[in-house]
Amino acid sequence: MTKLYETVENTIPRLRRYALMLTGSREVADDYAQLCLERMIQENLLAHRRDVGSIFFETFHRVVSDAEIRLDTRRMTNMGNLEQELLALPVDQRAAILLVHVEGFSQQQAANITPYPSWSLAENCRRRGQR
Repeated sequence: MTKLYETVENTIPRLRRYALMLTGSREVADDYAQLCLERMIQENLLAHRRDVGSIFFETFHRVVSDAEIRLDTRRMTNMGNLEQELLALPVDQRAAILLVHVEGFSQQQAANITPYPSWSLAENCRRRGQR
């Protein structure tokens, strides 16, 4: 149980960072992360104990739709140029960049986490490399 606890403890800040970079709002990001954690507890998702990190992000994408993320995206004044440019991208491109290049998931893992097909994720990651 200690290993599971440590994994969960280490994954929650990653989930919050991911939600923040998708939405641009700490308040909205924390609400989404809390909603995700509540769903994981309600559905007892950690009992299956496969890749716990992936479970967090998969649950996030099942709970929060792209439409909600687009509606909640904010332009925060204290963000740098990189964060502003990231928020200007469509949600699917942001998710691809964040999951693969920030969170360290493979493109296939990211495709399994998100509702986006693997070819779309690969294309979004390729575009990111051209910038």
